[in-house]
Amino acid sequence: MMTLTALNHVGLSQVEARLVEFKTQEIKFCEKIRGLKRDVEVRNNKIKYLMNELEQVKKEKEGLDNKLTSFESASKDLDTLLGSQRTDKNKEGLGYSAVPPPAQVYSPPKKDLS
Repeated sequence: MMTLTALNHVGLSQVEARLVEFKTQEIKFCEKIRGLKRDVEVRNNKIKYLMNELEQVKKEKEGLDNKLTSFESASKDLDTLLGSQRTDKNKEGLGYSAVPPPAQVYSPPKKDLS
């Protein structure tokens, strides 16, 4: 039968083997955690970049919306102005009428003095 020290030695070597296995797994997990942290940092930087880009696009859109509103207002005013213009043939309201009034400059025919 094995002695107590031999059993302790076998048990100790098993525990040491498991300890080595756990240390190896710990190293692998730590490397994996470092890789995941790096991935998270890269994604966070990408998110910050995209958020800044989104803010710039929002500001640009706001500026373009203001320009569009201005152009629409100017277009509406121009349409109103063009609609209120007179045609070349329409002189109504300017002192002209379609038929001129009869002129009072009628001079009677001269008598034949011969």
